Order: sequence, then C-alpha cells, then structure tokens
Amino acid sequence: MLGFNGGLLGKRRVLNLEVASGLWFQNEQGVAKREGIWPLGITNINVASIAYTQSLNYGAGVANATNANMTDGSFTNTGTATGNPGWVQADLGQLYVVGTVVVGTATANIPGGWSKFYTENCIVEHSLDGSSWTTAFNTGSFAAEGIYSFSVNFTARYVRIRNPNSWLAVSEFYALAPGQSYP
Repeated sequence: MLGFNGGLLGKRRVLNLEVASGLWFQNEQGVAKREGIWPLGITNINVASIAYTQSLNYGAGVANATNANMTDGSFTNTGTATGNPGWVQADLGQLYVVGTVVVGTATANIPGGWSKFYTENCIVEHSLDGSSWTTAFNTGSFAAEGIYSFSVNFTARYVRIRNPNSWLAVSEFYALAPGQSYP
C-alpha cells in the first residue's frame, strides 16, 4: 500500500514520497495511526520535553536521570548512576522517526568514582509502547570520556540504555530526528 504523503511500499518506509531505510516493525503503522501521527514524517524531537525514568538511583549525591542533566550538552556536569543491571529510559512523548542517539559517558563528576567503563558495552533499545523492546545497538568501547552520537534509523516513543552486566552510569542520553542537531 502506498500513501501519497507516506505509507508502505512493500515493507519499506515511505516518508513524504521518499523511501527511508529500514523496515516497519510489527504494528508500527497501526500505532502511528492510533496516536494520530500517520503518515509519519520527519519531525524534530522536542528534546526539552523528554521525560526520564531509571531502574533505581545509585545513592547519596547521585542525581536521578532528569531532562536537565541528560540533555544539557555536557558530560562533565552531573549525570546519573543506577542499578546492577541498570537502565535509563527516555520517553519522547509520542512516536518519532529517530536518526541519532546521543550517549555521554560516565565521569568522575558523578559522585562515586565512575568512569567510562560504566557506559561501555551498554545496550540501547527502542520501543513503541514501553514494554516490548528491540535492540538498536551496543555502545561498544569509548576511546575517551565524552559525548558520542550513534546513527540509527527506527521509529519509537521510548529509548533506553541499559548495562546488562554491571552498574550503569551515563552523563547524557537523548534521541534526535534525522538531520536534527542539539544543543
């Protein structure tokens, strides 16, 4: 089925009469219609409105994951440390086409002596509904502490980072639409 402003062509995404790479996930079109945002177009994500939850807070002096500390553009400001295994989840507020996921490594500025080790080899996942998750990528190793951008192509409302084997510490974590830059 092919829509004039978006739709399906086989199982490939068609956005604004252009084919975007990637496959539709099961029931993705139905969810987008129910949310009233079909056909999906490329819309910038309102980074200032992302809401965060986490598995737990590591302890005294460690901030919870909030919009203020997960999207401030600085890996040297306070981030969060959580769980073992731990996760931080970003609720984008509605379905978006996501083109970039930004991850800031842990730093010694997060109370407790954290390092980039607690952000390495973490799994980044996405979800339409917050309960059924699809793996997007593994962060791998980082050459140095910093903020890293990962190119992706999926549609989601929720994005989370989790460390399946250890504590998680992260200083930045957010998603951007294709072509969007922030901050």
